[in-house]
Amino acid sequence: MRRSQSGQALVEWAAVAFVLLLFALGLVAIGQIVGEYMAVRSAASQAAFAAMQSPSVRTPLAKRSGAVSWSRSPCKSTSGGLNGEAP
Repeated sequence: MRRSQSGQALVEWAAVAFVLLLFALGLVAIGQIVGEYMAVRSAASQAAFAAMQSPSVRTPLAKRSGAVSWSRSPCKSTSGGLNGEAP
């Protein structure tokens, strides 16, 4: 093998090794992303299950969300409210 061919083989090996290294690092990064996705999805599922089981949130939706009766409009009006009440 001549000296120029030896140098050419070294350059080709370096190029192929670089591409393989990038491919391997890409696989590791994708694995980390999938692992984080699964962890977040599991945490959200567990939180939803815990919220569903908690006795502190078993109140009517109107009380829990702070909803109020919509019988009167917040602005002054001469007409009755939505339930037909006088203003």
